[in-house]
Amino acid sequence: MPFFIFLLGCTPKNIKNPIKKHTIELQTLISANSLIPIKADVDIFWSHFYAPWALQGFDIDKSDAMWANRVFLTGRYYAENKLPWKKSEIENIIKQTNFQDFMQIPFYAITTSSVQVRNLPTNKPFMKNPKLDGEGFAFDYLQNTRLHINTPLFVSHTNIDGSWAFVKNPSSYGWIPIQHIYKISKKELKNWENYPKIVITKDKMPIYDTSQNFLSYAKIGALFPIVKIEKDFYKSFIYNRLAGKIYVEIPKDFASLFPLKFTKKNIFKITKQLLQEKYGWGGFLGNRDCSALTQDYFRAFGVWIPRNSSFQNKAKNSILLKDKTPLQKEKIIQKYGIPFISLLHLKGHIMLYVGNYNSKAYVLHNLWGIHTKNNHRYLIGRAILSDLYPGEHLSNLEKNSLLIERVDNLIIYPDSVSIRDDF
Repeated sequence: MPFFIFLLGCTPKNIKNPIKKHTIELQTLISANSLIPIKADVDIFWSHFYAPWALQGFDIDKSDAMWANRVFLTGRYYAENKLPWKKSEIENIIKQTNFQDFMQIPFYAITTSSVQVRNLPTNKPFMKNPKLDGEGFAFDYLQNTRLHINTPLFVSHTNIDGSWAFVKNPSSYGWIPIQHIYKISKKELKNWENYPKIVITKDKMPIYDTSQNFLSYAKIGALFPIVKIEKDFYKSFIYNRLAGKIYVEIPKDFASLFPLKFTKKNIFKITKQLLQEKYGWGGFLGNRDCSALTQDYFRAFGVWIPRNSSFQNKAKNSILLKDKTPLQKEKIIQKYGIPFISLLHLKGHIMLYVGNYNSKAYVLHNLWGIHTKNNHRYLIGRAILSDLYPGEHLSNLEKNSLLIERVDNLIIYPDSVSIRDDF
């Protein structure tokens, strides 16, 4: 389930671009900062990735699995026509969840495409008041997360008409349209696990079968089994719900052996593409939010971190910044932060620390906007490289809403990374 992001929005008309002076070119940062080698614990990565296939039953009880049935019956939510949902309409959706069949005929599965996970079995949006800044169209409260193609699943049951499956995935629980999953046998999943893997390094990479028929898109971080390595491409396969195994050919220019080597060249390649994406709360419209950006960035290098910002913040190797002044925070970040490895957390938001330039710390992050007075926003809505002071020149900036004022924790490096211990 997506957690509330750092809703940072409207600006006086006399300020042309209050964000531009706080951003920087990627190549400038990469050139100005040294790179510290890391060793990803790939065993930790695989233990999380394959966790759904190791389950014999759900690791939460039925009552916890049904949380959305209770939550969305209360409160006021708006539909795609910007009018409130009627209680009877919500009740009809909830009736479809069919939790009386929970764990009656469970099975293992794998995603056959990039797919959204929903909190209820419907693609219809549940929005808060669309007239408010930071609500409406971009913030569908049924959005849970987006999964890559080839993601392991454990399925507890389907809804009444069989069109949706309730699944456990490596990061969360929720509903997926049945046409986007393949019921995989134990033999098939064991074979899939045993293949070496490649990781996709090009965002929105089209996947074709061997006859060049389009099948799906894959994003940075998607993993594929290697059947054979040819001169210019990797031969792999995906599963289709009706057709079964389909062989595909993935150009070497757009994929690499997993995990990707942690080099400046590869960091530039991955980060440059992440910077081209619009904001997508909980994976809305297939885009990334703040924690999906950091997760997919690390995933390419074989580093596992959780899906949402609050869980990413629980890494052991960290320094609390909550009670420090902005000047103290910046000094600590610059002294102990590791470029392109450390994370900076504030309530509802997570950022990748990417180094220092001209005595300022810089971060890579995907955010919606900047808080301004009267609960308005200066809209950003995309991934940026910035210092920790975007919006400081806005005359209507909300008090204590700068990144440097709100950052409360420096995660020096994720738990699944091995690095020097001289801190």
